[in-house]
Amino acid sequence: MSQARNDAAPPGAPSAGGQMSQQNLNQIVIEYLSKKGYTRTEAILRVESASQNTDTNSNGIITAQSVKWEKAMELMERWVETVLEIYKPELQRLLWPIFVYAYLKSINEDWPHRPDGIAQAEQMFSRYKNRFEAEHASDLNNLQNVRLKEHLSESNIAKAFLDNKYRFTLSSGAFAQLVYFLESKLGVGGAQILKIVQENMDLKSLDRVASDHNVVEKILGRSAMSSQWPAEDEGIPGHNPGQYAGAPSSIMTKLKLGPLPLEPLLIEDVMAEIEEEDTREPPIGARSSLANEFRNKIKQEELDDNPLNRNDLPLPVSKARDVAMEVLKIKEHRDRFKIDLEKDKLSVCMFTFHNTQDTVNCVAISGDNNLIAIGTSEHYIRVFTADGSPMPSVSGEQKDASARLIGHSGPIFNISFSPAIDNPNGADAFASETGIYTGPEWLLSCSADCTVRLWHLGMMKQMMVYKAHLGPVFDVQWGPFGHYFLTAGHDKKAHLWSTSKASPLRWFVGHDTPVDVCCFHPNGVYAFTAASDRTIRMFSCLSGSCVRLFTSHTGYPTAMACSPTGKVLASADDNGVILLWDLALGKLIKRMKGHDRGGVWSLSWNAEGNMLLSGGSDGTVRLWDTLKMDNIGQQSKIVGEGGLGTRVDVGGATGPTGTTTGVNTTTQGKKKGKGLQVSADQVSAFPTKQTPVKFVKFTRMNMGIAVGCYQGGA
Repeated sequence: MSQARNDAAPPGAPSAGGQMSQQNLNQIVIEYLSKKGYTRTEAILRVESASQNTDTNSNGIITAQSVKWEKAMELMERWVETVLEIYKPELQRLLWPIFVYAYLKSINEDWPHRPDGIAQAEQMFSRYKNRFEAEHASDLNNLQNVRLKEHLSESNIAKAFLDNKYRFTLSSGAFAQLVYFLESKLGVGGAQILKIVQENMDLKSLDRVASDHNVVEKILGRSAMSSQWPAEDEGIPGHNPGQYAGAPSSIMTKLKLGPLPLEPLLIEDVMAEIEEEDTREPPIGARSSLANEFRNKIKQEELDDNPLNRNDLPLPVSKARDVAMEVLKIKEHRDRFKIDLEKDKLSVCMFTFHNTQDTVNCVAISGDNNLIAIGTSEHYIRVFTADGSPMPSVSGEQKDASARLIGHSGPIFNISFSPAIDNPNGADAFASETGIYTGPEWLLSCSADCTVRLWHLGMMKQMMVYKAHLGPVFDVQWGPFGHYFLTAGHDKKAHLWSTSKASPLRWFVGHDTPVDVCCFHPNGVYAFTAASDRTIRMFSCLSGSCVRLFTSHTGYPTAMACSPTGKVLASADDNGVILLWDLALGKLIKRMKGHDRGGVWSLSWNAEGNMLLSGGSDGTVRLWDTLKMDNIGQQSKIVGEGGLGTRVDVGGATGPTGTTTGVNTTTQGKKKGKGLQVSADQVSAFPTKQTPVKFVKFTRMNMGIAVGCYQGGA
């Protein structure tokens, strides 16, 4: 009977009289997990099993000198370049910490045992230096001086890496790919990589495709909204987190975040105009004069600790239109509504498009709030007047309230109006002979046909075609002064253009995937790009170099906006999370949660820079207090689910933690009862009726505007 039982045992199982080893037991459990489809648990067990095997073998693979660290790095690089494209961007970022630790370990462990140890380390450094130089030039310059074992305890960069674990986050799919690769290559270099991952890295795996908002909490085993979820940034804690210092030292590049000064002649003309305006319409009551407002504005610019020079950014000579626009800005600055969150309740004006048949890809509102444009998947642009009046035109003969712009041969991905400002007492059309027209003159559009086109809104004609991208162009944005514009494309590049040049002035490179979103800094000297590699880069328009790198998004970035103060950047992703960044320090300020998954499509700051408006695919417009800071580890209140087909009544009293109370949620459909986390810095939520919000805007007078396309039934 005993013999029969042994004959029936599965291959690899121990005999009845023998004792099952830990390795055999692990293998049986792994096979069971594989059959049941528990891929994540299987991957974790494989890593732990491999760790036990390498630790118990004192003469094993890791300590063997036959496999060099350079060969291990070569193995890793070759595999990353051949992995599936969907995982390649995040795995390519893993090469940097692997390279650093392999180089340091080759000096610390191998060279005492090999006469050529130092030469091998130098050879590896020279081989891979160029690969990382664009993003890690400062660290490479410091690592280059580490050549002896004694240097490891003297070099700040070496101590930073060896004394701390490198934080890194992978999607669950990429994590599984990495585990299978290391297990299959243990004998030819995989064990060295595994040793680095286990000893020197804090590697986390996030399920970025699951719809349950608690998935991250379950994977990490920590409470949501704690100080550990997710790590503030990728890399070594405290070692330039979330930024790239292009200088050859470890000190961050000092940014000039203040406003661009006006040219002296323009200041004189504006002062003359506003003094005449004050004489014609003296200020009433306690209202200050326009002249005082203008002087205070200039004084504040002069107080900046690192001011810009007017000649830093070349711009055309100012015209009468520029003088009129500056005067109107001073008026709006004095007369606009000042939002007090303790007393005031903000409303949002919503424009809704019906019967669009899901063809509207993008929406834009002009700076004077008089024109609304849409870009469609049917290759055309349509421009409307907001109040239904006839379109402004050069001839003055336009009778219709809308016009079509036809020229693209592919879907329109984004559109952007040139800077404009409403002038109640000025010209209301291009053909007017009285007053100065300060409305939008130009419109930019980008498309899947790989082109960017410039349209004149007075003639409703195409004036210029810009070609430089080697693929579809996903985003286009005017600069704050109207002379320059920015584009982002599928070819992993962003371009800086001047309207008068047919070729780009700057190429911004560095992303590993297509660049989806771009925007300007308010002073026009810096540009921001966001790509599918989940990184955001800040470039200098003057030099073309990357001055900051932000890497805390766990989803694909979908929208960006820089505050009017120029000190904070807001970015949002398809997980519905909004992140605020301190540009000077290069650090993450906080996360704001409230939108459902699907993407936050538009962001806009108020004039003071203390409030943010957002809208997205969940069919809600949300208002955020950007100055409110949550307590570390504080649990967000579950207020219910928002989105299409959902009613969210917000307007209750504010609790002691700042979380809005008295929130009633009515959910329709299959997802009934599912909760959504909303952080305490949300001020208001405005639900729509099955209308994804494609565009939001704070006007200069602090009025909220939103635009969406109704997707319900007839």
